Amino acid sequence: MKKLLILFISIIIGINVNAQCTPGDYDEPGLHPDTTQGMPPAVVSESYSEVVTVVVPADTTIQIMGTPQQVQIDSIGVTEIRGMPSGFNYTPNSSTGYWPGDSSGCVLVTGNPQPGDEGVYPVEIDVMVYASGYSAPFTYTGYELEILDSTHVNIQEINSSVKEIIAFPNPFKEDLTIEFEMNKNAPVEVEIFNMVGDVLRQKTINATAGENAIKFNTASLTNGLYFYRFNAGDKIITRKLVKK
Repeated sequence: MKKLLILFISIIIGINVNAQCTPGDYDEPGLHPDTTQGMPPAVVSESYSEVVTVVVPADTTIQIMGTPQQVQIDSIGVTEIRGMPSGFNYTPNSSTGYWPGDSSGCVLVTGNPQPGDEGVYPVEIDVMVYASGYSAPFTYTGYELEILDSTHVNIQEINSSVKEIIAFPNPFKEDLTIEFEMNKNAPVEVEIFNMVGDVLRQKTINATAGENAIKFNTASLTNGLYFYRFNAGDKIITRKLVKK
C-alpha cells in the first residue's frame, strides 16, 4: 500500500491560471523530479522555467484513531508555499490547483533571478489531502532552489535529444555513475562542480545511441552539495548532487 507522504510533494508558487505545461510520462506516485534529483538551479539574468509533474495515486494508507486504513484519494492541492525567491511564480495545469486521485498534473515554475538573489532557498510547502471524507494538512520540506551567479550560463536543459539521464547513488560516497540514454551518437561531456562553480571532475566520451555511463571516483570530495553538468552539444542539463 502506498504511503501518504509521497503524495505531498509539489513545487508550486502561487495559484491563478492554468499552466501551459504537459505532465511527464511517469507512473510512480509522487513528484518528478523528486528531492534526490532536486530542482535544476537558476542563473542570474536568465529566465527560469521548469515543469514539475505530480502523480496522484487512487488510494493511500492513513492512520485513523491509531489504526492504518486504506482510503480512496479524492484530491490533493497546495495551500501555501514559503521560501522561494522573489520574482518566481507558478501556474498549475488545473484551475483550482488540485488534482483528483488516480491522475497526473503539472506545474510550470518560472522566474527571473536578479543580481543579489544568489544563494540556496529552502522551500516549505503546505498541502491539503482529501481522502474518503477525511482532510489532512501537511507541511513538506526538503526541496531547495539554488540561484547561481551570471557566470553559470546555459546550464538549463535546452532540448530533448537525450531520452533519460540519472546520477546514482545520490547521495553518493566514493563512486558516482552518470547513466544516460542517447538518441544518436554524439560526444558527451560531464563536469562535477561545487557551489561556487569550481569544476572538480570532468570526463568526455564519444557516446553511442542507446545506453551509456560515465563513472567518477569521488572519494576525495568533502561531504556537501555539488552539481553535475551534462553537455551533449544540443542538450545541457545541470542537476544537484549530495555527498554524505
